[in-house]
Amino acid sequence: MRITFGTTAIIIALVIFYFWDPIKSFFDEHPPVNEAVTKTESGSNQPVQPKAPQQKGGEKVDPFKEFK
Repeated sequence: MRITFGTTAIIIALVIFYFWDPIKSFFDEHPPVNEAVTKTESGSNQPVQPKAPQQKGGEKVDPFKEFK
C-alpha cells in the first residue's frame, strides 16, 4: 500500500516537473479571483470600518480582559 502511494506521488511530481512551463503560463494568464475585489466591483461600495475596542472616558478597554 505504501509503495502504491509513494509511486503515485513520484509520478505526479515528475509530471508536474515535466509540464511546469505550461502549468505556470496557465496560472499566469488566469489569476485567482479575490472575493473582496468582486464585491467592490458589483456595486457595494460601503466602507468597511475596523472593529475597535470601545473606550470608557478616554481610556482604552482591554479586549482580552475577559480571557485573563
